[in-house]
Amino acid sequence: MYGMLINGLHTFNDLGLVATSRPRIQLPEPKLEYLQIPGRQESIDISESLAGEVLYEMREGCFEFIVANKNKWSETCHRVKTLIHGKSVKLSLDDEPLFYYQGRMWVSDFKSDKNYSTLTLNYKLQPYKYSVDDSDGVHT
Repeated sequence: MYGMLINGLHTFNDLGLVATSRPRIQLPEPKLEYLQIPGRQESIDISESLAGEVLYEMREGCFEFIVANKNKWSETCHRVKTLIHGKSVKLSLDDEPLFYYQGRMWVSDFKSDKNYSTLTLNYKLQPYKYSVDDSDGVHT
């Protein structure tokens, strides 16, 4: 079973949420800049000219979870809304325990039927992942 830590709370162990698929953080889109020169057919790539390196957009995506105990659906939703919805977060995936991401998360969808209930968390995270051991630095 796969999960993640969100501000120190584990999605399964603490919140009773089971990921519907293996959680993955989307790659950030590079901020690409091109300069059009009159009389030239092609553009000049100036993506690295100002900062000396390519800069990146925020990472955006979502995670879908099943509420493990359907009898605690209301309690789980209230807890997630109180602890996570709209909050600044530090997020680390079970698959990447040596790294974390920073940004914001919010609840975007609740669904419930006779079989199970789902909850969707959207995220907008900084483009870099950070090492829990500061000596490793920042990674894309």
